[in-house]
Amino acid sequence: DALYKFTHDSVSKSRPMLNMGIGMNTGPLVLGTMGGIERMQCSVLGDTVNLASRIEQLTKVYGAHFLIGERTYLALKNPAAFSIRMVDYVAVKGKESAVKLYEVLDAEKPDRRAAKEATKAQLNAALDAYFLRNFSGAFNILSEAMKQDPVDPVLSIFASRSKQYMEKAPPDDWRGYEKLKVK
Repeated sequence: DALYKFTHDSVSKSRPMLNMGIGMNTGPLVLGTMGGIERMQCSVLGDTVNLASRIEQLTKVYGAHFLIGERTYLALKNPAAFSIRMVDYVAVKGKESAVKLYEVLDAEKPDRRAAKEATKAQLNAALDAYFLRNFSGAFNILSEAMKQDPVDPVLSIFASRSKQYMEKAPPDDWRGYEKLKVK
């Protein structure tokens, strides 16, 4: 909401529009200060930080302003206090284990938030079907949802994957997640 107001104010003053995505992850990390008297730098390192960086990059793929990893979602004391939807289950580049990704819809512009919330139940039903390998069922649900919100990348990503798996079934050891090849 604050980012939306800032951007709206900036555009109204003929300044460039700020369009950014935030990726958040929860877990252990190493925090340290390096350097000398002339130049010091504080930095964080670790798998938690690397995954947060990958999640931030994925905001562009999913058309999201704010994505959180599964550990952040599970750490929320009251997730119902936020408008959140699951958007994927992926193994990011360089990792073998998969993580669920969630979009915090509270960070969206009001019109996009409303559109995504209107198809949230359909997306959940499609994901349930998809992960149970019912790709035609998932595709049908997603096709209907895309009529309501044709610009939501998450709907089209899963519709495309479902169609692909309808044409050529995934291997027997498929666990429902995609291995991403890009950072």
